[in-house]
Amino acid sequence: MADVLADGRVKITGLTIVMYDKDGVTVEGTMKAVDCIFDRNDKSAFSNTAVSLQRNVMVITGTGMRWKSDGQHIEILNDVRVELKGVKMWKKLGEP
Repeated sequence: MADVLADGRVKITGLTIVMYDKDGVTVEGTMKAVDCIFDRNDKSAFSNTAVSLQRNVMVITGTGMRWKSDGQHIEILNDVRVELKGVKMWKKLGEP
């Protein structure tokens, strides 16, 4: 759901951004936010709510984000947690 604010920015509730590979078909990741403010002129968005970014085996969650379409820069601002699924970080004793 989206509402246009008095200053022309758009408040989006239940944001989901799907990021595609260069082929335009393969999904590389998704970003979700409870809500955010999108600035059409600046092509940027920010949020102070819960956000998540999932890409392959990595899930990043936190509170608040800034996104800039130029360079596809996403910054999660607070309470950041990174989870790597199915990735061995340390070897067990005796493993090569």
